[in-house]
Amino acid sequence: MMEAKKYATEKLADGVYAIDDPADESMYLINGTHSLLIDTGMTEESILPVINGLGARDAELALTHAHI
Repeated sequence: MMEAKKYATEKLADGVYAIDDPADESMYLINGTHSLLIDTGMTEESILPVINGLGARDAELALTHAHI
């Protein structure tokens, strides 16, 4: 049985993180008074535990494009 790949995170600056999902799609989290998640990735695995673990507060979402 193969273990599912987890999200990978990298701190780029104070409060700024790059996140790659299990499908190798990228998104970014910016934390401040509120948080901004840029894109959501392509996997069904929830991103919420990841961004909450990185300190996200009252997160808003910005989608830069769609996959159809």
